[in-house]
Amino acid sequence: KFMINWIIMIFYQLYTLGYLNLEQIFITNLLLLVIFRGIYVVSYYFNYYKNNHEEQTEGTKLFTKNEKIYFSIKQISLVLFGMIFYPITIYICFYSLLVSSNFIRQIGDNLRLKPINIFGRIINIFTPLIGIIWFLFIEVDFYSIAAVGISVLTFLHYGLKTSSLSLSKLIKKYDKRRLNKFPKAIQIVFIFLLIALPSTILSLSAVYAPPEKKTYMIEMRDGVKLATDVYFAPGSFGAPRPVVILRTPYGKSGWADDLALQLYSTQDYHVIIQDLRGT
Repeated sequence: KFMINWIIMIFYQLYTLGYLNLEQIFITNLLLLVIFRGIYVVSYYFNYYKNNHEEQTEGTKLFTKNEKIYFSIKQISLVLFGMIFYPITIYICFYSLLVSSNFIRQIGDNLRLKPINIFGRIINIFTPLIGIIWFLFIEVDFYSIAAVGISVLTFLHYGLKTSSLSLSKLIKKYDKRRLNKFPKAIQIVFIFLLIALPSTILSLSAVYAPPEKKTYMIEMRDGVKLATDVYFAPGSFGAPRPVVILRTPYGKSGWADDLALQLYSTQDYHVIIQDLRGT
């Protein structure tokens, strides 16, 4: 009788099909998101705060305490959600860079520095072109190509308009935010979910990642040592679980790994695969 742990099964299949990759999530995705959202935050700050500082009054202040909290949580949430899946990372990064290019262009206009304006325009034009060329010819990934395309469409439909708003219009937009119409308790729950939901998915991705192989040379009573691979059940952290021992004369890799791990690891078993004598 099979007693599949469906949480383990779902994450096992996601890893097997290549939709999840722990190293990519916590190194590549995280690094890209921090860099590109960092560019967005810096360009946003210099465009709306530094260049329009004299326009702000006590009644029309952009960076109020609540707005700082909301803005910070939004950035953290985007990074956490983006880390989950590489194409989502690409979408957020390219969209952030396109919006940043518009901020840079406006900074150039406000400071009357044409080179900065031109630099922003160059980023705006070449960002999608470089992305498509990269994922079409260098690192072939059609999901990422689609992500680049969607980021351009999102920018043209929404980002271009919002990133071109004046300071006063941006403040009015924030004041009319739909979230502000809800009771304070609902706002707090919503903000909590923005952090909790992606954090939970990332935590489960780490906990239920496919087990790593640990190889030991186990000595028999006659002194012969047999190569033995041990796979701890995902999410067990080495705690006691039922154990399945497979001994194969055909080598420990290949069918033994593929079949045994998918069959038994997803049922919350520790799996041991051992050579037979003479192999």
